[in-house]
Amino acid sequence: MNQWSGSLVVTAAAAAVLTLSACGAGGTTHVGTAAPPSSVSTTVPVTVKITQDQAIERVTRLTAELSDVTRTDAKLVTVGDVIDASGSSVSAPDLARAQDVWAVAVSGTFVSFGGHGVKYPWALYLVNVDSGDIVGTFAGETGLWPDYWDKLTSMTPAS
Repeated sequence: MNQWSGSLVVTAAAAAVLTLSACGAGGTTHVGTAAPPSSVSTTVPVTVKITQDQAIERVTRLTAELSDVTRTDAKLVTVGDVIDASGSSVSAPDLARAQDVWAVAVSGTFVSFGGHGVKYPWALYLVNVDSGDIVGTFAGETGLWPDYWDKLTSMTPAS
């Protein structure tokens, strides 16, 4: 299970809507935007304007905060799916738990500007499936990959 750290990781896009509730110490730093619990998953194909490859490309272009990238992957999930799998406790009313996003995981060096330049070995970005905007970021202090990644089941994008 992931624990909260004292440092924050905030992307510029998420900074305006971020509300964070944290407890515990060590483990994973969670940053993002989400609403109260009640995760919604679907088996119906999800309509997306941004493809999986485009979401990964959008994230890997963030060279000011990412370097030495050794692995990337993306899954089509809801914000609630990520929060539930990660054990996170974030809250921001501007982003519903049922919102579909590309969860893009990146292994490498992630520099947290909101956390005063703290470096992390991996990050997970939430990318809006319609606009391609990054709406949230999670980062981990340990391991090379989010330990909850395999708990996330990717939905099927509509053709």
